[in-house]
Amino acid sequence: MEKSKLKKWKLAGIIIVIFIVVALIAWILLVKAKDSDPQAVSTPTVTATNSVLSQTPGALSSVSATVAAADWRNYSNSQYHFGLQFDQAWEGYTVAENQNLPQLAVANFAFKLNDGTPLTVYIFNQSDFESAKANFSSTEITKANGYAYSYRTWDSSPANSALTDKAIADVIKTFKTSN
Repeated sequence: MEKSKLKKWKLAGIIIVIFIVVALIAWILLVKAKDSDPQAVSTPTVTATNSVLSQTPGALSSVSATVAAADWRNYSNSQYHFGLQFDQAWEGYTVAENQNLPQLAVANFAFKLNDGTPLTVYIFNQSDFESAKANFSSTEITKANGYAYSYRTWDSSPANSALTDKAIADVIKTFKTSN
């Protein structure tokens, strides 16, 4: 009988060791997945509001969209073929289109937070951009797709703003165009 009990204890020990190894491997894989994609484990839903001023003066429409938290970080505009990526400091931003549109601009997109408008992207036809620069001060980002893309930031950030000039510059560095 003693040998039978010893075999049972060895078998139980082996099962426990296998269980521990499997649990450890699962934990390591979970930690790696969380480190490579922080949103992979938990993606709460946030609501972003996009107010749009149409090309017709005086015609204002508002669009609300619910997006997964992972999506708010990536802004993409298919009409003008550009995109930006935002970090945590921009959470809750809204986008207003064509407000205070400068002369010769095709469109503009004001990225707003509660404490103001830290970034506005302007789109000009490439052929109009040099003339527009004579009357409107903005910083060129790039030219592509027949457009010239430029931006302006707020003149000075509000004292209580969590958004730094570096955070705005970091977003501009992510600017990409597509076809």
